[in-house]
Amino acid sequence: MSSALSAVKSFRFGDPKSRKFSDLVVKFEVGGKTYEGTILTNLSRKLANNQFEVAVRVPDTLALGDSRIVLSRKQNEKVSQNPAEPAKEVLKNSNSSRVENTTKYVFGA
Repeated sequence: MSSALSAVKSFRFGDPKSRKFSDLVVKFEVGGKTYEGTILTNLSRKLANNQFEVAVRVPDTLALGDSRIVLSRKQNEKVSQNPAEPAKEVLKNSNSSRVENTTKYVFGA
């Protein structure tokens, strides 16, 4: 089962670490545990206004309706104004998202 998320607002196209969908990592947090999903690059796509739809495969071992979903990517970031200092690799996380559950049942992947 796969689920599509529109959670990534922009890529830093000048940074080779964050140019492709395959540079992303999706994590599902539920019950104090974290599970990593798979980015489905062939189903992900660029939308208008620097928005992206990211398709993911949800791990079979979790209830999607109870999960907090976070997309992460590594990028090079200049932390000093000194041009001689190199950029440092940092991990950027999206805001977490949830599949809204208003009933007592949840979808399982």
